[in-house]
Amino acid sequence: MSKAFSNITTPKKQQNIIFIENQEEMIFHFLQRGEIIFVNDAFCRYFNNKREELIGSNFNRFIYKTDKELVKKRLFKLSRSNPEINIEYRVITIDGRIRWNRWIKHAIFNEKDQVIEVQGIGQDITEKKIAEIERQKLNKEILEKNQDLEQIIYVASHDLRSPLVNIQGFSKEIEYTLRELKKIFSNLKINTNDKKRILNIISNDIPDSLRYIQKSVKKMDSVLYGLLKLSRMERAVLNIVILNINNLVADVLHDFEFLLKERKINVQVNRLPKCKGDPLQINQIFSNLIDNAIKYSDRNKQGIIKITGRKKDQSAIYCIEDNGIGISEKNLTKVFEIFCRINPDISQGEGLGLNIVKKILQRHGGKIWVESTEGKGSQFFILLPSI
Repeated sequence: MSKAFSNITTPKKQQNIIFIENQEEMIFHFLQRGEIIFVNDAFCRYFNNKREELIGSNFNRFIYKTDKELVKKRLFKLSRSNPEINIEYRVITIDGRIRWNRWIKHAIFNEKDQVIEVQGIGQDITEKKIAEIERQKLNKEILEKNQDLEQIIYVASHDLRSPLVNIQGFSKEIEYTLRELKKIFSNLKINTNDKKRILNIISNDIPDSLRYIQKSVKKMDSVLYGLLKLSRMERAVLNIVILNINNLVADVLHDFEFLLKERKINVQVNRLPKCKGDPLQINQIFSNLIDNAIKYSDRNKQGIIKITGRKKDQSAIYCIEDNGIGISEKNLTKVFEIFCRINPDISQGEGLGLNIVKKILQRHGGKIWVESTEGKGSQFFILLPSI
């Protein structure tokens, strides 16, 4: 029996008398078919009715019509081994108000294990329930808008790349044509000044314009590719399994073996706890973070990458630490933003790596944060559900 009923007594000869610590809660007692045999003052006030009018009436009359079946099913499941339910449903008062209630109901059984009576303790949760329903409605609307936005991003990033390919291809055709024109004009016998002017246009003006076009196309293509990559990642169905992170990290490090040797970076891996996650996406998390640690290593000192982990409550926390160039304090909050590139001169990329890591962890119910000192290195912490 729950604490709520620990102070209720129902003497056989006075079953309509119920005592409870908190008298402000609604208390009732009804027989198996719903006939009320006791209500307290709080119940009478709430339903705006007199005690003598309530006694003998059926409690089902107060249950809102669309919730009657729910209550009936839950009460039907009561048993001696499971005599209590905690249930929320709507009630309708005598003056027509529809309110949300939370009830704890406890059954009393006879020798044949049949329910003969039910005790109930309840409270009004209307304001909380309305807020909860509004929040669920808002969350649903946000989810639908996000799905629409993802669809737009996917279509735009996929379809816009085709004309960009054409622009890039025909730009190269123009370059080839210009080279041919240059050869032709070089051999033509025309006015010297005109010839110089034409050759300057062919050799300098048009090629400069083409370079700007191609540079812009390349940047736009990179942005669209990044959006497409991000959209595909968020659409991917998660296959959650128990992961041996030691094996996963070993595979990732094997992929970076050449770069690690080239940069002469020493990698130290401690024993790592297991976690739950999608193998491909968790692999991508560690790949992106180790790749960053390599890219932003300090060439003026021996590079070191440390990978550690520990369990905390129901989570596994991993840390990828390096002694590279670090991140300035003003940029610590920016590194997880989409298309953020703090050091574009050091490495190529779309500026999506850490944003993708953050989104993958959010899908897994995890999170990421960073601690860093410029010139001394960074520590990226990953939290994932543990086993």
